[in-house]
Amino acid sequence: MIRGHWPLVVLFVAIAFVLGSPGVARAQGSYEVLHAFEHPGRFPGTAALIEDDDGNLFGTTYYGGRAGLQGGGTIFRIDPDGGLTTLHHFDCGPFLSCYPGGLVRGGDGFLYGTTAYGGDSGGGTIFRMDKSGVTTLHSFDCSDAPGCGHALFLQAADGLLYGAADGLMFKLDTAGRFTSFRTSVLDCDVSPTWCGIASLIQGADGLFYGTRPGHAAYDVTGGDIFRMDSSGAATVLHTFRCRGQEACNPLGLTQGRDGFLYGVTQSGGDTNGGTAFRMDAAGNLVTLHSFDCRSEPCVPSSPLAPARDGAFYGTTRGLDFDAGGGLFKMDKKGKVRTLFSSFDCKGPDGCQPGALMQAHNGRFYGTTGFGAAGDYGTVFMLPPSGHVQTLHAFGRTPEGFDVCGHLVEAGDGLLYGTTLSGGRNGSGTVFGIDRSGVTRTLHSFDCAADGCLPQAGLVQATDGSLYGTTCHGGSANAGTAFRISTAGAFTVVHAFDRGVEGSCPVAGLAQGPDGNLYGTTQGTGGADCGTLFRLEPAGHLTVIHAFDCSAEGRTMDALVRGRDGNLYGTSQQAIFSIDAAGSFQILGLLPCSGAAPCQSVGFAQGQDGLFYGATTYGGTGGAGTLYRTSLDGNPVVLHSFDCATDGCNPSSPLPAADGLLYGTTFQGAGELTGGTLYRMDGAGSFSVLHHFDCATDGCQPTSPLVEADDGVLYGATPRFGPGGGGVVFRFTPPVGGADAGR
Repeated sequence: MIRGHWPLVVLFVAIAFVLGSPGVARAQGSYEVLHAFEHPGRFPGTAALIEDDDGNLFGTTYYGGRAGLQGGGTIFRIDPDGGLTTLHHFDCGPFLSCYPGGLVRGGDGFLYGTTAYGGDSGGGTIFRMDKSGVTTLHSFDCSDAPGCGHALFLQAADGLLYGAADGLMFKLDTAGRFTSFRTSVLDCDVSPTWCGIASLIQGADGLFYGTRPGHAAYDVTGGDIFRMDSSGAATVLHTFRCRGQEACNPLGLTQGRDGFLYGVTQSGGDTNGGTAFRMDAAGNLVTLHSFDCRSEPCVPSSPLAPARDGAFYGTTRGLDFDAGGGLFKMDKKGKVRTLFSSFDCKGPDGCQPGALMQAHNGRFYGTTGFGAAGDYGTVFMLPPSGHVQTLHAFGRTPEGFDVCGHLVEAGDGLLYGTTLSGGRNGSGTVFGIDRSGVTRTLHSFDCAADGCLPQAGLVQATDGSLYGTTCHGGSANAGTAFRISTAGAFTVVHAFDRGVEGSCPVAGLAQGPDGNLYGTTQGTGGADCGTLFRLEPAGHLTVIHAFDCSAEGRTMDALVRGRDGNLYGTSQQAIFSIDAAGSFQILGLLPCSGAAPCQSVGFAQGQDGLFYGATTYGGTGGAGTLYRTSLDGNPVVLHSFDCATDGCNPSSPLPAADGLLYGTTFQGAGELTGGTLYRMDGAGSFSVLHHFDCATDGCQPTSPLVEADDGVLYGATPRFGPGGGGVVFRFTPPVGGADAGR
């Protein structure tokens, strides 16, 4: 979570991905995406991977992709060496589909699956993926049978695909001809709580065997095992009871070479850690093993995977999420051996493993839903040694994504910035970009050693180095200040202590006339409201001021060096200065009452010597303001934002060389709700120059613009855009307009 901008984080989650309408006219000026960052898939789910004839593995992620963190998921291919290719990005837009489940490989070599949402009626889809891409074969309508809440289980011997949805079974051929049929084990009228199917396999006898989910809160329902023919005629073979030590909540079934059905339950047994069982075709069930949470990984998380040696392999998740999970091997007599017990949500291997599968090379492969780089999950391999090898961490990308801080133009003419996520360790990057859009990753953050989540932009000091901050990580996990050369030589200058010094320096640094760097932290420092500090390039830090939450509020914005050599800044409720001696002074207040400006997001000095700033809230419509202050009194509101026409929740304005103010808003106006780029003169004459289209432009910008030496404006969006991971953009302002500050 982006702690430094918690109001904006709520908006990130609340605002869905919006497709731009081609009917919305663009305003004046030239907007160009200079570079689009790619957002990876996230949460690969619990279904087993699928292997093709060449040894490649296929799977899905439930979230992520080009629609960003809240995107609709992906289909991916990973080769035996761990090289991952995203084959398809799902989009939750109108008449599209998203949130895929597991895949089934058909006899034709194509992949088939379902999505939980989207399609013609919004109830999800059944799709096929071939060499030409993804094709929707069927759209579910939640208001009609078979409704939604569906899953695709297998392709049977008759060549048809079988699945279940809200009380009905369905089957369809590979051309998409769909048929639904009823079965007694899915009678929602009789048992509306337990009318779903958790798994389905086809036995050697041609009949289907499956499990229904259970719930310990219901006396009679701990789950069932049933047998069914292709017409839907079904018989319950065994009913689990969640009473005492009796097992319940079965996962999927596997048929052994001996013809018996083998499976696991998620609860019950000697320590309520679940069981492994064997059952014959008549329903006679024998418990083979009770998982003991005191001495072995427990609580199975996926069906057993049959091995070529006749044994079974499985995964566990533990009694709670933090347990991480483990892997085990079981023979037909129920003898269990722990293979791996070190899954850790905070470690490099990920946690909460899903189903395993044995590939042609004899090795087992699986996924973890969480943990590792960025908490995006992993694909792993289990070699004969038994120690898990991570083949791919979804949050680990060639370049970063989520461009959160502002850009800076360095003396070499390149632009430099940071990404919040991605990179080699999934903890963000420092990058450089030239005017043609070519990027270079200078550094990938290691959270423990370097700090991570760099939310602020960079500043180039007089020594030519770039300086910045991270909000988390470092020796006390309180954030760091760092120095990096334009060639990529990286040094941690200071690690914050989470005490008197403060923590999470979310704002950028500013260099004072004494050559030292000045900045702010967001937390701790006495009243846990943050600090203002001076940092010597050698690393010594001095706290100048601890903010008072009641009188001043927190500060989340970079300091500005005025023409008089003093440093100026804003907190949520005040405007302040620091002189050369380090003396702190409140200059004006932001009262957050009525139409007054509220919660400043920074300001800058105009050519007239006055300071121009923005607030996220306040104004006549409560959607933010632009204000002017002479620093000898309270601010004067120049413009109150109207979400419907102007956009709202503005970022700090940029006084440009043409004498005008330029800036962005987080939310847009009209049909395109991804934010706006605006211009205003010193008298308050305001105009919207560009509406951000989430799909093509990136959107929801939060950081200030920067003006390059050629007069062109550059900026970044933290999310969305063609790759889903944000963009760096260039905007050439239109000619004309009144002057501000002249």
